[in-house]
Amino acid sequence: MAVKKKPTKKVVKKKEEERKVPFKNYLILLLLCIITVTIFAGGSVLYRKSEKSKLEISALEGVVPEISINDLDNYSVENDLFYLYIGATDDYNSYSIERELLDYTKKKDLKNFVRIDARKINNFKEFADSFNIRFSMFDYSKLKSYPAFIIVKDGKILNLVQKSDDSRISIGDIDTLLDEYGL
Repeated sequence: MAVKKKPTKKVVKKKEEERKVPFKNYLILLLLCIITVTIFAGGSVLYRKSEKSKLEISALEGVVPEISINDLDNYSVENDLFYLYIGATDDYNSYSIERELLDYTKKKDLKNFVRIDARKINNFKEFADSFNIRFSMFDYSKLKSYPAFIIVKDGKILNLVQKSDDSRISIGDIDTLLDEYGL
């Protein structure tokens, strides 16, 4: 049997030298970390900008015609029955119901469906008051907030669903409303 010799100091020094990491490797690691952080930060900024831009354009744009509040009286005279959606795309509740309404209107093929952009209304309370004087017959059918889906027949509000303090409107609410009147 051969006796194993203990490694000499030269071998030990060689192993220590091999373990030594060159300074340039640290620089490369630092550069990769900086690039990674920059990519994630840039992606986050782009994501926030895209989410913000979604809230600037109505999901119903190009599908449901927009009508101005000045043309509403004329539109009601020309159309015995129409559906009116009032909402503001920069409002989360309006944005989410608009996305659902987009699919719903395609499925139901609603005729005479128009929308009003609440962002273009300077004072919503004043608008709601004048709207109620012109179109509302009963207390339960008064416009108070948005988003709102309104059925107007013969120049009067037949019924409506609108956001309340404790809940938001849903496609189920709108579907129930239309079914209730056989529309």
